[in-house]
Parts: sequence; C-alpha cells; structure tokens
Amino acid sequence: MEFSAADHGGSGPTQIPTWIEWDGAELVLYPTGATVNFSRDLSSITTFEATYAYVFDQVAGTPLGAELARVAMDSGRYIILLVRPSGFQTLPEITGYLGLLGIDVVAEPIDQNLRRIQVR
Repeated sequence: MEFSAADHGGSGPTQIPTWIEWDGAELVLYPTGATVNFSRDLSSITTFEATYAYVFDQVAGTPLGAELARVAMDSGRYIILLVRPSGFQTLPEITGYLGLLGIDVVAEPIDQNLRRIQVR
C-alpha cells in the first residue's frame, strides 16, 4: 500500500510530512523503518506526566527521537501518524506527547493486517 500527502497548493508555505506508524506497541519511522518498542502498555500508566516521561525515555537517543526533534524545530513540518486498530486505545497518549513537543499531527487509520507500507 502506498500513501502520499495531499498537495497543499496555493500561496501558503509548503508543509513537509514525516510519516510514523503506531500500533500500540511500537512507533515506526518511514521510510527508514527505524523502530521504538514500548514494553509497557501506555494505557496502564496512571498519569499523563508519567506517560510522557516514559515515552521520552524510550524515544531519546534513537533515530526516531532525532527526527521528532527536527520536526519540532521546523514550523514547516508535521507528522502523519498511521494508526493500526491495535493503537487506537493509546492514540491520545501518543498524540498528546507529540503535541507537547509542539508538533502538529494528522492521524490516519490503517488496516491491522496491512503488511508493506510505502510513503512518498
């Protein structure tokens, strides 16, 4: 399956997407495939502060963390978050974390059994 961002023509500035997949247990950065695994169920963490601290600890020092830092520093960038049904329950935790970083997020549901993903 191939995904592409809509062309936002017109006189406004060009927005550049970064593609990430969330399945409830891992974040995958596309097109590199860099992955961050979460051994804890985010919905079991009792506060948003503790959830964000845990996500930060998992992402820090990874290629995904470096990409999130680049997106956060550039107002012309945003995240397209491809979400499998297994990630729906914890979607607020992930989008909340990205929002805390100042990143705009567009969440798009995808099929659970979708195997090969290409983005452009």
